[in-house]
Amino acid sequence: MALGRRREERQQAFWVSADAVGSGPRNVFYDRLNRLLAEIEFDRQLEAAAEPYYDTTGRKSLPPGVYFRMIFIGYFEDISSQRGIAWRCEDSRSLARFLAFGPGEATPDYSTLSLTRDRLPVELHHLAFELVLAAAQQYGLLKGKTIGVDATDLEANAAMTGASIFASCTKQKRARAIRMTTSCEGLINAERTRRFRMKSGSAKPIRTPRSAR
Repeated sequence: MALGRRREERQQAFWVSADAVGSGPRNVFYDRLNRLLAEIEFDRQLEAAAEPYYDTTGRKSLPPGVYFRMIFIGYFEDISSQRGIAWRCEDSRSLARFLAFGPGEATPDYSTLSLTRDRLPVELHHLAFELVLAAAQQYGLLKGKTIGVDATDLEANAAMTGASIFASCTKQKRARAIRMTTSCEGLINAERTRRFRMKSGSAKPIRTPRSAR
């Protein structure tokens, strides 16, 4: 057997039969998700709700169902950028099938994804979330009657009149945060004392703590 060498350029065929193009391996998760979305009429409900935000004539837009499926892909695949979502959908045939794009059809690019996001109001995003949440509850994937949102308010003080540093990862980070807090407090107290002595006319050299140097 002779050594095969990779060609730098490949001549593109003028015509390729659809049967000759492989459809790629099927993804069980996305196939079942598509069946679930079809059962709750996910696309029809979103299209009816989004119709007032589009014109009656002109080029067809990206269907809302396809847009939200791409958002789902970004969540499931842990992709935070729209460019990354568009690239992943274009690169995977199973994801293209999930979006209802056949072999040889280009999936939406990131600019189409961005324009659709800007056009659709936040109320439509809430509707999509509620539809999926209702379907999850209907099929017994949710338990309980109360939904809580965990959030934290962090104090921001650019004037350095106080220092609030929060750390909750490791003991090392906690210790470093404590050292930083002590250092900032030492500098702040020394500066306050210096200004007070200058105003009172008894300004003297002030030694700052070692940790604050």
